Amino acid sequence: MKFEKKAYINHQHETKVKRIIYSIAIVTMLPAVILTIGMVKQSYFERHVIRFINQEMHFPKTQIVSHHIDYDARTFSVVMIGQEVDSTSLRIAREHLPIYDLEGVEMHVVQSAQNEDLESFRQMLLADSKELHNAEAIITQQQMQTSELDHQLRHFTMINELAPQLLKEIQVLFPDVEQLTLARGTTVQADNVQETVVALIVAANPLTEEDNERITLWLKHRIGEQDIIVVEPLHQLSSFEPLATAEGAGHTSL
Repeated sequence: MKFEKKAYINHQHETKVKRIIYSIAIVTMLPAVILTIGMVKQSYFERHVIRFINQEMHFPKTQIVSHHIDYDARTFSVVMIGQEVDSTSLRIAREHLPIYDLEGVEMHVVQSAQNEDLESFRQMLLADSKELHNAEAIITQQQMQTSELDHQLRHFTMINELAPQLLKEIQVLFPDVEQLTLARGTTVQADNVQETVVALIVAANPLTEEDNERITLWLKHRIGEQDIIVVEPLHQLSSFEPLATAEGAGHTSL
């Protein structure tokens, strides 16, 4: 294996790598954020329409049986049965739309006085059912995407967050250890590609092979990762090679 180009202890370089990881995570999450903002605006619009219907569209001997809201077209429809509401009462109700932050929104009223209205009522009920199904599907998809993004972000940042505590713990077991650098890499073999955690150890004195095996086993248990490679900087070794690997040999890039 060749780690000369990637085994480093430069703090500035490590900070740059972290910034790249966070930038990738933010760019990945951006579509979900935009979708969430759109859903919040739609929810705000629908709440105001429902409040308007509840407060302005109740008339004597008339009952509201359904309503349909179209956020994209900024319109809503109300289906009523019972005594027909006169045009003056409907005009007054429309004039109250700006009070509910619905200025410019179109309101359509369907009353059951005519046969064609009954057909419109049936079609509106079907539209409501389809809209509800689509909304549930969008919410489910968004929850899955958010969960996956959270998992990926935790996966990339976990070892960076653990590094300071791990250094303190490893120094109790191995006092010669002065610095610990953790990074995720990719181990490539002839027919296999897998993720690997590389631990760069800087010690006052070169660690023995037994010490490195113990550190590898300890890190596996502590981090919960099975593929871990422990290395020391070139200036601590007479010949540069990994001192302990999780399994096999391959080419690792960070």
